[in-house]
Amino acid sequence: MSSYVVHPEVEQAVLDEVSLDVPWEIVEKFNGIVRDSGGQGERDAVRILTEKLDSWGVKYNLYTPTLLVSLPRKASLKVMGSGFGDGRKLKVLKAKTPAMSVSTAPGSLELDLVYMEADYAKNANDVFAGLQIDDVDLIKGKAVMTEGLPLPGRVTDLMVAGAAAVVFISPGERIHEGICTSIWGSPDLDSIDRKPSIPVVSICHSDGLWLKGLLEEGPVRVDISTELDEGWRPVSVLVAEIEGTEEPDKFVLVHGHLDSWHVGISDNATGNATLLELARVLSKFQETLKRSVRIAWWSGHSHGRYAGSTWYADNFALDIMENCVVHINCDSTGCKDATVYEGVSMTKEFEPFCYEAIKDAAGADSTGDRVPRAGDCSFANLGVGTYYMLLPSIPEGVRKAKGLYHVGGSGGNNEWHHEDDTIEVADRDHLLRDTRIYALSVLRSASVPVLPYDLVSAAREIKETIEEYATQVAHVSNLANPVPGQREHTDKPWKDSHGLGVHERCTAQLDFSLAISEAEALERVCERLAAKQRLLHAEGKGICDPEVRAINETLLAVERFMVRVNYVRDHIFKQDPALEWPPVPDLAACTELAVVEKGSDRYHLLHTHLIRGLNKVAWNLRQARRRAEGC
Repeated sequence: MSSYVVHPEVEQAVLDEVSLDVPWEIVEKFNGIVRDSGGQGERDAVRILTEKLDSWGVKYNLYTPTLLVSLPRKASLKVMGSGFGDGRKLKVLKAKTPAMSVSTAPGSLELDLVYMEADYAKNANDVFAGLQIDDVDLIKGKAVMTEGLPLPGRVTDLMVAGAAAVVFISPGERIHEGICTSIWGSPDLDSIDRKPSIPVVSICHSDGLWLKGLLEEGPVRVDISTELDEGWRPVSVLVAEIEGTEEPDKFVLVHGHLDSWHVGISDNATGNATLLELARVLSKFQETLKRSVRIAWWSGHSHGRYAGSTWYADNFALDIMENCVVHINCDSTGCKDATVYEGVSMTKEFEPFCYEAIKDAAGADSTGDRVPRAGDCSFANLGVGTYYMLLPSIPEGVRKAKGLYHVGGSGGNNEWHHEDDTIEVADRDHLLRDTRIYALSVLRSASVPVLPYDLVSAAREIKETIEEYATQVAHVSNLANPVPGQREHTDKPWKDSHGLGVHERCTAQLDFSLAISEAEALERVCERLAAKQRLLHAEGKGICDPEVRAINETLLAVERFMVRVNYVRDHIFKQDPALEWPPVPDLAACTELAVVEKGSDRYHLLHTHLIRGLNKVAWNLRQARRRAEGC
């Protein structure tokens, strides 16, 4: 479609209505409130928000589910020389422990310290990456010191490899808060065993350099002390709803986390303020909204690994699957120096839509990037696409000039997850600009008659990913050419390019041709859908037109399959771990298979995994294609 404009005069009126009166009031009030998950500060923040919603007549529901949260209280790292009991106390270092770390309180844990070198994050997504561990024997039973932030990728890898504790060296002098569990949301019977079983602490960069130097002189032993307040407690989930006028069952879900580290102005008081302004403005323009808009403030994000949004995904799963047309995260709006929209998180089908909305609202060009496994993206398992996990960022040149390192929010400001994240990190003009982008994007998502999905690009991305995986493992496969073009698409029993029937094929190792042919077929049928989208848009048909309703239901159903293929490994009603999220994750093991020793135990495990993954991917793509063909 050439444009997603609803009505120029209405859009301009909405943009003009956005102001800083309410948002900046919220920022100023939240600047004095520490919003721990389930704490009094969180409840005070909810009261401030609901008083505003009440004054505007905006309907809302306030839920208080009991979720698992972990509140770090204190930590220390006592550094000793060789021979822990000889009384040569060297230094007690300032330290912090992340949420969901093991608490040693009331005691401590004494361990030998070893150092394992690791790179700091090279980009924002890399913040969440894991580690390559080459020498497992080095770290078993030891306290392992390494570079990075105390996030689940590195903690999980070290824990699985046998480390008894982890000491992270911060990239700067600030020691950042974090959460180290890979469990997404509150645990269940299937995920509880992934809960961290070791204590974790972080120290500042200069102390890390000192400690590395000490290790070069000889053995070092450390005494690690951590204390956390962890348990199941009620937290707040506030969901406002502005009902659509023509298709009220369908809805746009725009959301952000309410809880914070310290007063958390850029992460996420500014986002909370943006959401509240959206509620005010869109309620005034309710008659222009064809679909409903739900605006949600979650708690349990910082201290429960997205527990609030996951609870909502669990408890409203069928409604979300059937009716949510997009979910939009709102985090770290209005940050100082954050002036560019480069690498904005979005699923592929929303790229043209987002580029146009950002340009129209802020006059800025933008680029998209793959959505990381972070930021309350708790709805991919249900097949819901997303955009704007984070929005603006600091330009690379400015970042380098200021000596900033990569963090996971706050527009790139290094006050992220720290006591320094106060009102000075917010920028009034930037907050107004970013809120206008959200307002226009939500308005269009809720009002454009034909859903603005570019499924052709999404299908092509999946196809190209599968082809890349096939190329990676071509040299270890028993097939001569497990890449595109081996056979035409068909639902009938088939023989592959080696003349093997379906039963004989089980000895032929990995064959990507079925998955690739299904992806190609899906891309072709999505091209036909796109032509129909353009035609209905050009004809100006309304959202209640039978043809529009039919194609929207088809687009929604097809997107559900495609999002799950490209982002999800686990069951539809389960959450994948909070770890790296490679494209088409059921086939991501191809990267390891390409380098592992052929014929080893690991090789055969990977191979079996990938056969099952290929079946799953091909089946889901086939269901998507059949659903698309039915329109």
